[in-house]
Amino acid sequence: MGDHKDYEPVTVHLEGEVAEGDNVLKILFNADHTGFIANYNNLKLTRIAEHYACVKNVTVDGFDVTEGEGYDLNCNLPISFKGSEVTFAMEHPNSSVAVTAKKGDEAVAVTEAAGKYTIAAPAANEEIIVTMEITPDEGDVVAYKTTYTMRIFHIGEIILNELTIDRTPASDELFAAITADPYKATLNTVFTHIPVIRAKFVHGQDIEATASELDGTKVEYTFTASVEDKTRTYVLTVDGIHLYNRLDSDETVSLLYNEGAYNEETKEWSNGQFSLSEIDGGWNGEFKFPITAEKTYTLGVGPDAVVKQLIFKGLRDNYTKNTNIISAVSAGDATVWLPSITASTTLLRQVTVTL
Repeated sequence: MGDHKDYEPVTVHLEGEVAEGDNVLKILFNADHTGFIANYNNLKLTRIAEHYACVKNVTVDGFDVTEGEGYDLNCNLPISFKGSEVTFAMEHPNSSVAVTAKKGDEAVAVTEAAGKYTIAAPAANEEIIVTMEITPDEGDVVAYKTTYTMRIFHIGEIILNELTIDRTPASDELFAAITADPYKATLNTVFTHIPVIRAKFVHGQDIEATASELDGTKVEYTFTASVEDKTRTYVLTVDGIHLYNRLDSDETVSLLYNEGAYNEETKEWSNGQFSLSEIDGGWNGEFKFPITAEKTYTLGVGPDAVVKQLIFKGLRDNYTKNTNIISAVSAGDATVWLPSITASTTLLRQVTVTL
């Protein structure tokens, strides 16, 4: 498997052990977009070893263990935690394990008894990093990874750890602004729809912000986090929303490649009322736009039509998910509002332009 231009081979390690008898290998390709995902051929399976060594099934007594960010695993101790110790365990098949822990640069004592490990609990708003280092047993054993880390964090207050606008992470500047007292910020970005704001917190809350009514070009979003006896309200104002207000007399027109004629010499398509220039033809209902740096395409509009909104549907390049329109202007007097590039425009493959 590899890039579509050179098809360099890619090796994927299949972790675990194969049981005796007939086995089924299912290969699934998943992506967060609607374009092509991968090309593959000449699939080859190679036996590496008889046994596989790893750390798995890590547990912390009384608390959940999840995937970590920057660490393999994460465990959050709640605000109400008053214990002095934390006990954890893990499985490490076909290997021996050495467990150490640190708070910053300071070593933390680890005691072991009956396959369980105990450390002093971190204070509120502090973390301890546990490292599990395995040594594979002698013989026909392979380990693709020998060092595993787990962060144990004691929550001491409400902490926002992720803010997204239409699934796109907030900038560092915006995140810093809204996480500082009084927890209010403004985002000046063009949208041609009402975006969705989501906030995720260290203590586990996942909140979709409540949007106010549109006031000019502004919408005010609020979301309140609560954990035990603590609450905190955040306010984010989005300024730059330009919506198309449809009238009863407005009509929707769909431009489909197979409902017009294409001139290969002029590279122009037309259905008699609308035209598209500088394209490379198309198929079925889709248009093929040649992708080159600063390439410009022109939509021609007949004298009897006034365009108020332009929607590009299924916008994609076969091999990248970041296809987008970077600018749009009108040859007339119309002001064109092109939405900022967010996950909603790239993942949904749709760009809506308001005039």
